[in-house]
Amino acid sequence: MVLTPQSMGGEDFAWFLAELPGAMMRLGTKTPGGEEYDLHRGDYIVDERALGLGIRVLTAAALRTIRDL
Repeated sequence: MVLTPQSMGGEDFAWFLAELPGAMMRLGTKTPGGEEYDLHRGDYIVDERALGLGIRVLTAAALRTIRDL
């Protein structure tokens, strides 16, 4: 895991957190050494190897939440 600097990007997720407990995760999908792309572009390229990590993190969070109910 690599921590990144705080982003001031627009995000409405805080409104959900005002009502319910939760957390937000950002998943880096840039190919190491590859070109950088802004989000929401038609030519955005995802390093699909990152998807498995995202699935594992979200699955672990879901299982922990179920366990703690």
